[in-house]
Amino acid sequence: MPTQASPLPQCFEESEEKKRQNDKKRYQCHFCAPHAGEDRQWIERRSISQHMKSQSHAQNADLYQLREQEAAAFQRRLADEEMALRGEATPMEPRLHEVLLPSIQPTLSRVPGPVEVQMWDEFELNQTNFDCGTDTTFGERQWLEKAIENLALWAADEVEEQAVDEELEVTMQWKQALREDEELAEIMEQAACTGLENHAEDNAEYSFAEREDDILADWFPYPNKMMMLLDTLDNLPRIAVSDSLMRVFLWILRETGAHNVPSLDRLRKLQKKLHQECGIPTKLYQSPKKNVFYYNDPRSIIVKDWSTPSVRKEIRHYPVIPIGPISEIWHAQKWHKELDVSILSPMYDAGDGRHYYVQELAQLKNGGLVIPVRWLEMEKTREVYADAHHVEIEATGNMIVNSAQTILIKGTDLQVNFLDLQETGMIPHLQDKARNECKFEMPNSLRAMADGDPLYSSFVDYWSDDVSGNRSKAYNKHWNCCITHRNLPRRLLQQECHIHLISTSQYATAPKQFKAFKEVAESTHRDPVPVRDAETGDNITFQIFVNTGPGDNPSQIGGTDKEKESNTGYDALFQTGEACSSTETLREVQRQLDAACTGVAAHVEKMQTNTGIHTVLD
Repeated sequence: MPTQASPLPQCFEESEEKKRQNDKKRYQCHFCAPHAGEDRQWIERRSISQHMKSQSHAQNADLYQLREQEAAAFQRRLADEEMALRGEATPMEPRLHEVLLPSIQPTLSRVPGPVEVQMWDEFELNQTNFDCGTDTTFGERQWLEKAIENLALWAADEVEEQAVDEELEVTMQWKQALREDEELAEIMEQAACTGLENHAEDNAEYSFAEREDDILADWFPYPNKMMMLLDTLDNLPRIAVSDSLMRVFLWILRETGAHNVPSLDRLRKLQKKLHQECGIPTKLYQSPKKNVFYYNDPRSIIVKDWSTPSVRKEIRHYPVIPIGPISEIWHAQKWHKELDVSILSPMYDAGDGRHYYVQELAQLKNGGLVIPVRWLEMEKTREVYADAHHVEIEATGNMIVNSAQTILIKGTDLQVNFLDLQETGMIPHLQDKARNECKFEMPNSLRAMADGDPLYSSFVDYWSDDVSGNRSKAYNKHWNCCITHRNLPRRLLQQECHIHLISTSQYATAPKQFKAFKEVAESTHRDPVPVRDAETGDNITFQIFVNTGPGDNPSQIGGTDKEKESNTGYDALFQTGEACSSTETLREVQRQLDAACTGVAAHVEKMQTNTGIHTVLD
């Protein structure tokens, strides 16, 4: 004979609809459900016993009873007011404060004394105010209000926990931040918010497991919009949100009936997972001089630009033919004439898998043959054009390339690329003499490296600077190295989100840190970085090239102050000097090293001032 199930506690109900669906999680607690998320309001029957013993249930039950008493007192007060308006006598029923506080009943009847009689007479004549004593809860309530006000929760300027110097200013800032965080946690505990948070994190009561159908495409990689907004709030620059403050936010969201409100524990787990899967990886590097530092991978930084729709639409692939004044780097002569064509984006994607590469033969729709040497695009329409060499076919069938001049062709006028010409046997013969003089490589070696995907070039500006690592006045020198993606317009490069920190170190100088970046950038020339193009939805690849790198400070170009103050010396500051060579630089370093061996530092300093060459040997 099967054992009869024990009756449900009065605070629980069973959902008939879920019962018909044979859903095990069909029992709901009236006390705790209003404080839980939508997907945590129903539990299994076997969890009821454990739930009834939990601290959070006891707190919610007390809160429920208190609200019921307040509601009953409010209804009685309304009834009393209605009876008073009708002129009826109101029944003397106990009020809320009489229910909560012990009542004191007089044991003996007494006769008022002369002082009391005089007091009542003065009240009837002069309306004397009564002093009923101090409210025992007023001081605590006032302290709570003052503590919350003094915390300045919405300023959120607390200092991150880190190893700081033993300087008074920094230490006091950190201690004050910890003190405020502890006070906030104490306020939350006294306000009974901690219990609500604990019950939300109790996995035995309400399962918060990930479900595949929760991952909506609109908010990927977040499970829902709520998670996305909370993570954004928690990562706003210069607005640090502590765990205690985040608990306040989550409690407010639950109290106002928001859906999909996570627990703090689940939010932190999701953030850790997102950082591992979608964040910028930080890698260890050791210089040849054994200096150890860490750097952020620039490949992942540029990938974010190509895969973010709002940024991707601003990226320029090719030099731009300007309509008005020159205002961007892709308008100027450097991209149009000076850069090696192998550094610029080497191909044009015509769609349907047809890629046209520079230095490869291609056929126009009118049957003419050309060799594109540089891809261009229009300012407004973004139509693709190309500087190309015209190719003529002699009567003998030999090919002659007019490499002395270029013509401007439209990308949409191209019809057949080199691979199609090669497959159909339509490649003209090139004489041996012309073949030896020809600088074109057909097919372009970059085509094989791209492996069928579009291949573009991303240019970056790289610079270094020394800054102090301390918040106080004490100078603690660090070398910071940053980049910007120069395929973006200048109006975006002025924004902080497009200035990316690559590395920083107290010990590795700027040239040593640049070596790590240089190795990563050069690796993309052999192995292009794959990424999903946010504009087309297709896979593309890109290489990283340095548009401008670190250079000498103009104020340290050599020469004495007297020479630079003269007319000749001042004019020379604005003229191009003699180009430096590695051989001459190494020779000068050797001279300085020989001078240093004499033990006279002044000789070395004078040589460094005159030549501008100052190398640190470590």
